[in-house]
Amino acid sequence: MRITLFVNGHEMSFSEDALTKIVSEYLSTKEATHEKEKNRIEGKWISVNFTEISEELFKQARGNQRQEETRRTINEAIAIAKKNEKYRNFEIQIPEKRWKAKSFREMKDFAKRQNSRVANWIEVALWWATQIKTENDWHRMCDVEEDAEWYKVVEWKNTLAYIGNCTSDGGRVPMTEVFECGYLNRIQICDSVPILVKQK
Repeated sequence: MRITLFVNGHEMSFSEDALTKIVSEYLSTKEATHEKEKNRIEGKWISVNFTEISEELFKQARGNQRQEETRRTINEAIAIAKKNEKYRNFEIQIPEKRWKAKSFREMKDFAKRQNSRVANWIEVALWWATQIKTENDWHRMCDVEEDAEWYKVVEWKNTLAYIGNCTSDGGRVPMTEVFECGYLNRIQICDSVPILVKQK
């Protein structure tokens, strides 16, 4: 049995099996897209609570170089958070990008208008730490390419840095990748959003 349909103004004939396959693929793609949209974090405030961090997970050195760099950064952040209460309980957000380009100064102004500020490396590392609870989380965060449209800009130790991946720029790196870039202070940045932070 064949079924004839008008597709984009043209008459096309399909077997029942071919049509079933086309509809199944369409529904699978639609479902995957819906699931991806549902899990997107852009524009949402995410709580970071120091008590949710399992410090034991960060005591032993990792054999994987990327994971070890992330572990060391997290340990530094934990040590600072233990002495400074402002890092114990806060919210973090990756905003939706609704502009072509902003300087870092404009990003800071944008953050102020959201009653927040641009995140620093300590807050980012503590956020990462709350997401690492199993061996698979290490792999997902440090080895698997992040599906993020834009880099994230943060204050990183003595400079500024791009964090994570940028699919719009053809990037293929994980979410814990750090690119320190002092020149970001002086240019219009078109491929990034700032990570925002506010105290709870």
